[in-house]
Amino acid sequence: MFQSIVFSVIAVVIVNRLLRPLAHRFGLIDVSGGRKRHANPTPLIGGIVIFIAFSLGLLLQVPLGRDFAYVLMPAALLILMAGVADDLYDLPASWRLVLEAVAVLLVIYGLDLSFDVAGYMAPNLEVVIEPIAIPLVVLAVVGMINAFNMMDGIDGLSSGVVVVALVGLLIFESEQQYVSGVFWYAVILASTVVMFMLLNLGLFTSKKVFLGDAGAMVLGFLVMLLMLIASQRSEPGVVGQFTLIDGLWCVAIPLADCLSVMVRRALAGRHPFHADRGHLHHVLLRVGFGPRATLVLVLLAASLWLSVGYAFKISGIEWMSMWVFLAYLISYIVCMVHAYWIIKKIRPVISRFKRNSAVVRAVILK
Repeated sequence: MFQSIVFSVIAVVIVNRLLRPLAHRFGLIDVSGGRKRHANPTPLIGGIVIFIAFSLGLLLQVPLGRDFAYVLMPAALLILMAGVADDLYDLPASWRLVLEAVAVLLVIYGLDLSFDVAGYMAPNLEVVIEPIAIPLVVLAVVGMINAFNMMDGIDGLSSGVVVVALVGLLIFESEQQYVSGVFWYAVILASTVVMFMLLNLGLFTSKKVFLGDAGAMVLGFLVMLLMLIASQRSEPGVVGQFTLIDGLWCVAIPLADCLSVMVRRALAGRHPFHADRGHLHHVLLRVGFGPRATLVLVLLAASLWLSVGYAFKISGIEWMSMWVFLAYLISYIVCMVHAYWIIKKIRPVISRFKRNSAVVRAVILK
């Protein structure tokens, strides 16, 4: 397993170096303008880099068997191709949604996944979703693929929330009696994404690389499918098994942010997929935080809600998890719908804090 992790991490660096010239040659680059504020044309090859590096890591370690890899990775490749096409030609949203749904169905039926119970809504009272499981799961996964894509607004953000989600899956999986293949897949993928995140942030080189739609989409797909597969292993009704509600805590921030912007756009009479600057990271930037501070705050918030979900998991009152998550979701949506009013109230406080901090630093330096 260690060899797979090291191999995939090194592959990220090598594949990135090899693909950069090709990105410029074929026009797979992102230029500034409109909502995009970066200074230089930047290759949109993050998705391809991560997919290749992750696949190479799996060549050394296929813990769930070849059948699993043969089903999941071709479906992920379909998502990747759709994302690359979107980066190059700006595909209509309907085309992307259809291709995403097809990829999800390929995995569900290819691996014969079934979904009977989502979690608990009261002690010993399960949330049964079997009659509508397949369309509900497809809708949820397709929605989350686009939710991760919507988070790709500042360097490191989309890949960062992916890492938090994967760490959450690993934490929940650690409660199981044995180490599953999903655990090792998540470890390899998380290591690959962390390495890419460092390149995306420009920590090792000034030549940055972006995820692009392809990267955010394929990562969202892999994260969600690993969670769905993790929910299959235990027998129904076994307390402590990974449930779909547990998965929601792993993706609490991107899910809530996606729903909130769609609600806000609908209330304003705009199309739900009409891009704007109303996401959480945009709000924090408008308040006065810098890009790095915004990144840290969002990842801390994602980690906080993950911790809340895990606390319910180990506390013995797991049934309350769903209700608390619903309360969080509604509160988040309400706050984001009124984000501009909140900004007006908070911005003066942040400004005073910055001025006072500057005065304190000046006094100390004297």
